[in-house]
Amino acid sequence: MMRERKPTDTRPRRWSAAIAVVAVLTLTGCGSGVLDDPYEKPSPTVTADSAAILKTLPSLEDTEVQLESAVVQIGAFVDTLMPGMGWTWIRERSVGGCGRPFDGTDGDDVQLKNYVSEGPIPDAVWPQVFEFATRVATAAGATKVQTFHDDPDNHEVRFYSPERTAIFIGSRGAVISANTGCRLPQAKMSGAQAPQPAVAPNP
Repeated sequence: MMRERKPTDTRPRRWSAAIAVVAVLTLTGCGSGVLDDPYEKPSPTVTADSAAILKTLPSLEDTEVQLESAVVQIGAFVDTLMPGMGWTWIRERSVGGCGRPFDGTDGDDVQLKNYVSEGPIPDAVWPQVFEFATRVATAAGATKVQTFHDDPDNHEVRFYSPERTAIFIGSRGAVISANTGCRLPQAKMSGAQAPQPAVAPNP
């Protein structure tokens, strides 16, 4: 059963909409390929297959480090285009159980803090930011893309993987956030050598 997340929320109003999208995606796994019926328990075969997949992935701790670095890299790249964005971390990271089909495994996932700026990411630089973020997300295994808004002064996009590893960027605000997706904590890797995370591109 997925454990309830209770992050502290003291965000300014201008980040409200984008952070609300992050929260919904974290809890629902929208677009992540989960099974249709959220109440149906996965079969032992599905659980065993899912557990086997997790053993091939980097540990929860390594993935969190990689994604935090990815978020900071994206923010730093935006700064090269629009200096003085004033990025800062808000809210607390939270740890929860995995969604389907990984809910019967020993995996957990971590929702990282939100990385927010004092101003928006302008339309003029959004294509460059999107291209760079795509490369960073791909290095983290988040190779699929879901676009929520692609309007003037309002862009929201999510890069994700089947295991729910995700990087979210909202231009109005702006907000960058990430979720490790389902991963085994290092202590539960059963002695298997954990894969090394890919190195994301530098700005």
